[in-house]
Amino acid sequence: TCDYTFHTTAGSVTFRAWRALSPHGADRLHNLARLGYYDGSPLYRVLPGFVAQFGVATEPSVSAVYDWRNDVPGAIIPDEAP
Repeated sequence: TCDYTFHTTAGSVTFRAWRALSPHGADRLHNLARLGYYDGSPLYRVLPGFVAQFGVATEPSVSAVYDWRNDVPGAIIPDEAP
């Protein structure tokens, strides 16, 4: 379990990732956050009380590495076990 806090111009938001429930997703989140992937990322869809979507890196060359359409090894994480 790991908590992440993202600081935005509208305030901070903290959320928790449970590795036991989603090891591939939690590892990807952790590594991207550690490497600064989300630094400066804009929120592009906000539905108050429900969801805030973000995660497109502001540097195109960084985003391209994780774009599944570019057929880059590691861009798609495996499905989690049920």
